Amino acid sequence: MAESKVMLFEADDKMGILFMLISERYKVYSYIMNKIELLLEIKTNKPDIVFLDSDLYAKIDGIETTQVIRCQYDVPIYYI
Repeated sequence: MAESKVMLFEADDKMGILFMLISERYKVYSYIMNKIELLLEIKTNKPDIVFLDSDLYAKIDGIETTQVIRCQYDVPIYYI
């Protein structure tokens, strides 16, 4: 079975904690801390899963980013 391409996006400085939690189950090949980099990385590398910090989703910017990912790239998103 091929390994999933997992991307982790965190806009704050909690990246280390989220990375540790996710990397116990998945091999995280990319983690991003900038919305523009996130969308470019998704377009370029087509991840299988994107993990987003749930704090980001509560913000308008996070909701818009999620809509772009779902509509343009059809990538599953999980909130942490």
